[in-house]
Amino acid sequence: MSFSAPPVTQNRPARSLFAGPEECGWRLWRAVGEAVAAGALVLLVCRGGEAVSYLRLEGGAAALGLIGVAVALVLVRRRFPGAGVVGLAALMGVVPAVAPLTAVVAYTAARQIQMSRRHAGLLFAAVASAPVTCVVFAPWMGFSRWEFGLAVGAVLATITVVVPGLVGVAAGQQDRLLRALRERAAAAEEARRLADSESRMRERSRIAAEMHDLVGHRLSLVSLHAGGLEMALLKEAPALREEAALVRSATRDAMQELRAALGVLGPLARDPGTDALTDATGTRADIEALVEESQSGGIPVAFTWEGADLDARPARVRRAVHRVVRESLTNVHRYATGAHVTVAVR
Repeated sequence: MSFSAPPVTQNRPARSLFAGPEECGWRLWRAVGEAVAAGALVLLVCRGGEAVSYLRLEGGAAALGLIGVAVALVLVRRRFPGAGVVGLAALMGVVPAVAPLTAVVAYTAARQIQMSRRHAGLLFAAVASAPVTCVVFAPWMGFSRWEFGLAVGAVLATITVVVPGLVGVAAGQQDRLLRALRERAAAAEEARRLADSESRMRERSRIAAEMHDLVGHRLSLVSLHAGGLEMALLKEAPALREEAALVRSATRDAMQELRAALGVLGPLARDPGTDALTDATGTRADIEALVEESQSGGIPVAFTWEGADLDARPARVRRAVHRVVRESLTNVHRYATGAHVTVAVR
């Protein structure tokens, strides 16, 4: 009998229209604060402008409704910046008290978006909507002639849309330029750090390779001669055979310690670059490629391979064959360019 677990449901936070695409609790509280501040600002401007004739409105309910629409447009300005600017500019022709809100939204919208033809069209629509609504609602606003409404709308649009919009565009361009410069500086610093790291690794690998070739070669010779001496003393001086074996063992231990120390500078078991271990390393095709490279460099190299391929051999064996052949051909290129070389794998 099998039981299936019920599907796990994730509680996703409700998408907030006021907070933009990202949902956080503090955004909701910020939206509430912005709504209260915007409404209080409009009411203060209306109360302080009672002596101005064109601020008169018949019907308090209609005025409060338009102010509520203005506050809502302020709240959605982050997600719909163009709609917020155009809507507030149109309301400004009916309720001039929302002019401060229009200026704030025009500045933030222009700073947020990157100017294009579509955004320029929205800005033009916002500039034109204020004079149009002033002309349409001129009798309601107390203007005797529509020319007065057109003039008032043009002045309001210039002060609250054009000027803040231009300032916002300049601030937005400066922000984007600073952001691009910071990103470029960070990328350049990262590239410099990677280059320095790669240079250090190459130098350490070179030092490790040189020490392995020089010191390791000498230790190998000492171990070889010690082994020969041990075999020779087996019959002639058996009492000294243990000392010879001790020399050979100490040399072998020194070779292992040298390789361990060189692994800190540049791991010999992990060749970088073109020497990286692959499935073809140490195989017949790999050795033939090394021989062909030497032949193309002007060295007469003969190649013979006896027996089966090494593709089934362990990685250590194949790497050892590759390194022996490569280092041998490298020494030929360095010190015996005119010699005839034979590479034989048996």
